Amino acid sequence: MKSLIFSSLYFFLGIAISSLPMEPVLAQTNQSRQHTKIPSIYGLEYEQARQKLIAAGWQPQKQHWTYRNELWNSSGREWWDKGYWEIENCSGGLVYCSFYFRDVYGNRLLVTTQGQVNATVNKWTLENSSQSHQSRQHSSIPSLYALEYAQARRKLIAEGWQPQKQHWTHKDELWNSVGREWWDKGYWEIENCSEGLVYCSFYFRDVYGDRLLVRTQGQDNAKVAQWSLE
Repeated sequence: MKSLIFSSLYFFLGIAISSLPMEPVLAQTNQSRQHTKIPSIYGLEYEQARQKLIAAGWQPQKQHWTYRNELWNSSGREWWDKGYWEIENCSGGLVYCSFYFRDVYGNRLLVTTQGQVNATVNKWTLENSSQSHQSRQHSSIPSLYALEYAQARRKLIAEGWQPQKQHWTHKDELWNSVGREWWDKGYWEIENCSEGLVYCSFYFRDVYGDRLLVRTQGQDNAKVAQWSLE
């Protein structure tokens, strides 16, 4: 008799437990993922939101100079002509425009504005990246966007980053005169420089063994366009 009672209790208890709402399973992609702090930018005009993101360490992810021809309408091309080469595209109608930023950990931030005149931010989303880093210790990384390289270098050294100097024979491996000019100025941390728009790469290392890649754009008074933790 007792066994029958207990069997009945277990049966009804099993039904009761199975009918309880289950906790949602959290996606694993964003857990413990390190990213640069994202300030609140809701309702800000895009230029103001952009300045806040750059100050926090986010880098406008500039498109190739030929990308203007791929923009769907005049709204997108107007943003492009203002120098916002991080634009992805703009829709018609209510005019939603998308802009991309990247941080030092490889994360991408999608910022969406609404409106054509004095467009304001109405949404921003951190996108998944297979290259994003899990939380780990490294030296502080200041915002370097649009700084001339010498100034950016001083800021990094002040934070404990060390220029990763190449062997003295590396000069012979540099592709062009631009890279050799950097070398002759004493910037032996240079990796190489491209032709055309002239992107140059420099490496730094911190006390934890992390490597930081800094890229500049331009030949005269070259400025930092991107930096990433490897």
